[in-house]
Amino acid sequence: MPPAHIQVVPRLEKTAGYLSRLGVPFTVHEWVNGEPEEISVEVMRQIIGSAGGEYH
Repeated sequence: MPPAHIQVVPRLEKTAGYLSRLGVPFTVHEWVNGEPEEISVEVMRQIIGSAGGEYH
């Protein structure tokens, strides 16, 4: 079974798209050196895409 964070990627993408279509504001954060840092949805998608299916 793949790690849980890999399993949520499709749901994360779907949720971000849904909220965007509805015009609902939201923020995305990634953990950097143990601290949350706000990133854009585009950066989130780049991170996911650059993993090539290996979401670590």
